[in-house]
Amino acid sequence: MDYFQTNEASNYSDAAKKRNRIILIIAAVAIGLVGFYAVVEFISSLDLFYTRRTISYNEMVYQRPDTDKIFDKIDEIIEVVNSKATFYKKLKAVKSLEKDYENFYTMSALAYVKHKSDTTDDFFKEEVEFFGEVTPIFQQKLEEMFISCSESSHAERFELEYFGEGFFDSYKDGSIYSDNFVKLLQEESRLVNEYIEAVSSATINYNGKEETIETILQMDLEEEEFDALMTMYYEKYNDILGEIYVDLVKTRLRIAQELGYESYMDYAYEYFGRDYTAEQASLFMQDVKNELVPLYKKVKQDELFYIFEEVPNMDEKRVFEIVKKAAVDMSTKTGKIFSFMEKYELYDISASPNKAPGSFQTYLRAYDAPFILMNLEGNAYDVLIFAHEFGHFVDSYLNYDYTVSIEDAEVASQSMGYLILNYLNNCSEEEVSILSLMQFLKTLDLYIYQGYYNEFEERVYSLRENDVTLENINSIANQCAVSFGLYDDEWKDYYSLQWVDIIHFYELPFYVIGYCISNDAAIQIYEHELAKKGSGVDYYLDLMNSDWSLSYLESVEKAGLESPFAEGRIAKVSSLLENFFYPEEAAA
Repeated sequence: MDYFQTNEASNYSDAAKKRNRIILIIAAVAIGLVGFYAVVEFISSLDLFYTRRTISYNEMVYQRPDTDKIFDKIDEIIEVVNSKATFYKKLKAVKSLEKDYENFYTMSALAYVKHKSDTTDDFFKEEVEFFGEVTPIFQQKLEEMFISCSESSHAERFELEYFGEGFFDSYKDGSIYSDNFVKLLQEESRLVNEYIEAVSSATINYNGKEETIETILQMDLEEEEFDALMTMYYEKYNDILGEIYVDLVKTRLRIAQELGYESYMDYAYEYFGRDYTAEQASLFMQDVKNELVPLYKKVKQDELFYIFEEVPNMDEKRVFEIVKKAAVDMSTKTGKIFSFMEKYELYDISASPNKAPGSFQTYLRAYDAPFILMNLEGNAYDVLIFAHEFGHFVDSYLNYDYTVSIEDAEVASQSMGYLILNYLNNCSEEEVSILSLMQFLKTLDLYIYQGYYNEFEERVYSLRENDVTLENINSIANQCAVSFGLYDDEWKDYYSLQWVDIIHFYELPFYVIGYCISNDAAIQIYEHELAKKGSGVDYYLDLMNSDWSLSYLESVEKAGLESPFAEGRIAKVSSLLENFFYPEEAAA
């Protein structure tokens, strides 16, 4: 997972609004302004009069919030709101929760970062589990408060002077946070944590000794021996991790049913604030199959992907300096943001066997601070990963972490992955060539694999609950791999077992389609950069200057880019990639 939020925001459908309106207040309390819509209006000029509260990451102190005290306080606020007190007394009571709210989500994010930094630390493992238990209860209590405000004789003034016009629309039908819904959310969180713990402690027997997968991956093994060990791993952990997923899917199907959705996919699309439908996404993916799968098979047959087996080693310091130089050369604004990140140590890109694999960016709201956590692989590919996460950092910095949809967030990171290719001024020509090839192979890989993952999720979540079995899920994984050109006789069992590695399936279902949709805009930004150096950066920063009255597709149109669903878009992507991989054929 590369983009982690302790809370999400959506502006679509009543059911999604009900869940997500609960957390919209965070955008206001984080910067001390009056109400959510005031944030929308003034956030773009905040730096003119607002001083960030950032301190060094190492100075941030974790302390578990006293939730009993917070819940009692919410009950007291509700009493005031329901009383005959004056409006300003009621408003003062509601505002008194701001710091508690902000601190709750800041500590939640901090616990998550620290747990992912060292998965062997039982203290933060327990803290993450704690937030998984209490967050649904906290949101339930907040919903009670919002409903009381919406039913108050001062409801209109609450919206006008604090929450924003229309804030209470989604509360008119009453509560969605039934006790059963809260229990389902808690069960979902418990299962996700169970998965993370199982993955973090996974071992297989090698020469009579239990070794972690990270250790196995670092060994200099012959291909046959390595394949045999990985087969052993998947045969063992497909059962363990797969059964966790079975329980998760069943739990999520019940969540969607509890909220009145026809399917979990409908719920997920609205939860993520998408302004396109699953049907549009399926048509987009059909174009991927028609245009990019043949190219993928050709590139695979020509063994271009072997570049990833010959990536030059690169240490943490060099990776950092390359991305830093690129950020500084790219623009004054990106250089300033990188300096901010460096000054306050808002990153940890070191390699550690105790770290969770992968990378992500989150936001420590009480400190107005994005944060990057990354577990280095120790080679040049880390430059592209760090650049990707820095793109998220830029977006979170400029917009104080508010985003309309995940596509807005992902276009920020994916664009940076392309733009950096034009600013690798600390690299040799050979390194630039290798990084460029890896980035474009990564692009092709993204469309194929994320398309495969998306189709897998669509089919799994369309199963009836009684049909959600590990046997059926393994079969679906294999069938989807075939349809995206991944399957071959040599790896005939691999895709029916390996899907348990995909953390998004467990933590963020239906997130993956956002990578493909947002990548289309990112590629267009890069094409502008190729046409004129600096032009792509201008498009990028313009897109980061969010207008939150617009949906993602409206923002793309406003920025002067084509919709990803425009006819022929995937064909254009295919042409760009093919010309890069086979320039001689393009010139012929």
